[in-house]
Amino acid sequence: MWVDIGIFALSAVQCYLFTLVAMLAARRLRLLDWPDKERKLHRRATPLMGGVAVILTLIVGVCEAQQLGQLGVANDGVSAQFPTRLLASAGLLCAIGLWDDKFGMRARSKFLLQSAAILPYVVWGRATTAVAVFGWQLDLAWLGIPLTLLWLVSCTNFVNLVDGLDGLATTVTLIVTLTVGVLSFLENQQTVFCLALVLSGALLGFLRHNWPPARIFLGDSGSLPLGFLAGALAIEASVKKAAGLTFAVPLVLLSVPMFDTSMAILRRKLNGMKIGQGDRAHIHHCLRDRGLTPTQTLLAIAGMCLATATAALLATIFHNDFLAVGICGVLLGLLIAGRVFGFNEVALLSRHVRAAWSFFATIPRALRTKFLLARFSPAQAEQQVVLWKHIVRQVQRMQGVSLEFTCVETATGRSLANLTWLASNPVLNEVPEWELSCAVPRGDGVLATVTAAGLVPPGGPGLRMTELLELFHAFCTHFPLDGQMRIPALNQYALDNTAHDARRPHILGGTWKELAFQAARNLPQGAIRSSDAA
Repeated sequence: MWVDIGIFALSAVQCYLFTLVAMLAARRLRLLDWPDKERKLHRRATPLMGGVAVILTLIVGVCEAQQLGQLGVANDGVSAQFPTRLLASAGLLCAIGLWDDKFGMRARSKFLLQSAAILPYVVWGRATTAVAVFGWQLDLAWLGIPLTLLWLVSCTNFVNLVDGLDGLATTVTLIVTLTVGVLSFLENQQTVFCLALVLSGALLGFLRHNWPPARIFLGDSGSLPLGFLAGALAIEASVKKAAGLTFAVPLVLLSVPMFDTSMAILRRKLNGMKIGQGDRAHIHHCLRDRGLTPTQTLLAIAGMCLATATAALLATIFHNDFLAVGICGVLLGLLIAGRVFGFNEVALLSRHVRAAWSFFATIPRALRTKFLLARFSPAQAEQQVVLWKHIVRQVQRMQGVSLEFTCVETATGRSLANLTWLASNPVLNEVPEWELSCAVPRGDGVLATVTAAGLVPPGGPGLRMTELLELFHAFCTHFPLDGQMRIPALNQYALDNTAHDARRPHILGGTWKELAFQAARNLPQGAIRSSDAA
């Protein structure tokens, strides 16, 4: 035990000293993060090589632990080479991040390089082949490699994206590694315990320089390997000899950065932004906007991570995954319900789901309209009746109050045909919210127009406006004109232009409403008055 404490303390001291050297080297190499007064609000240019100091300390600390015989006894080849392969992938990720800090890198290129750096560790190291989920045993077989790779690349980016506040990524990873140390100690996993101990000490020594206001940042050279290490060690500490990987423990351990990243991806995707495009809507930004200082924000998020870490420990002690997931779910639910973080994203997702549901709900009706137009024959008079009645039904479904069809000679202005439908029970205290009109010039010097107006139905009109326009265009184009109405079944909708007591509802801004309701009173059952067109 005293040797373990000594390794932890030595790692902290070594990282503290290595960080001082990294600060000087970063300034010499101009590896600095410059403030922009928008997202980067620190006061002066800050060195970015903190990750190099942490990874260097980890490598030195593991070598020292190996010399002291604290890495445990390896029972197989994979266990013996596990620390080496872990450090190799972490070193590659540190180099990728260092290049990105200096020269910049596209998000897609960075993702591919991260996968390439982690893949050797997964293939020749620790691919998960079995997962225990709430007591159910799942054999992943060949899927173990891609799923493990996906998890580790995701963890790499979880920590990378949460690294937007002084000391935040360092503190989150420190809490995760300390929890992994306790879990591995309980499960008697000496190698994982020693690795977690060395990394925790290095993070503690670095945090002395990274605490707000930070004198040095992790940079991508630190956040990328730390995310990978947190995910890999969480998996190692959760592996049970009999049941394989207990999935709930690593999931809950990293739930806070995972939740923040998931909301960022959701928010950007639904708002039409690129996933890699930065914004000021992460959890630490939301807390800062509520008036918390950087230190208070850091402590608040650290408290959330401590709560999830406690849940993971309780789940391991009591062998109950539901306990960990339940505590984690309550914590995240409180954040959303209290509108601290995630509420806007959930509301945005809900609106998109409702819009998608509204779209799919209109597809059957839209298909019926398409089929009607497909079998529509302009030469058959009864088809005109079917089409007009279908238009009336569509307008009724949209809470329409009026529908009018007119044909006029463009040269003389003479009216050739008028069809009008009015709602039989108009809502007098409601102001119509929509109006749709379609005018089709006919080849014989005639302008045919259909105009409808009404109230917005619950859930919005969806695709109904498009359906109506198609129906309007077909009716205007093919309505037969030979000087008089020759479809007797439509005579009940025809208005007598010479009758003064049956005024047509003209759609003229706010003046049409009184005319429509007056006409509705004069015309029984949906504007019925029989006569031929003028």
